Amino acid sequence: MTNLDIFWTPEKVKEQSDAWRDELMPLASTELDQRLISSVTVLMACLGQLQEGMGVNRAAAANAADLAQEVSAHFKTAVTAMTQRLEELERKG
Repeated sequence: MTNLDIFWTPEKVKEQSDAWRDELMPLASTELDQRLISSVTVLMACLGQLQEGMGVNRAAAANAADLAQEVSAHFKTAVTAMTQRLEELERKG
């Protein structure tokens, strides 16, 4: 079963990137450092969101593939049964 509880909501991305930025900003000695920290922390949080989305997508694709195989197996069974019945009717008729 797939866990559909989303951790990396847009609010969480903002909250976490702000927290990381606040943690790292005291290390910045130039304006370039500050801009780099601001950019990288947003990118790190967005990466977490993308990884989570890819995991959900991977699980959905796997579930769809499993369902397709199951439907295919049922279809093959139904066609086999129908073919056997038609052959029986041909022999009798």
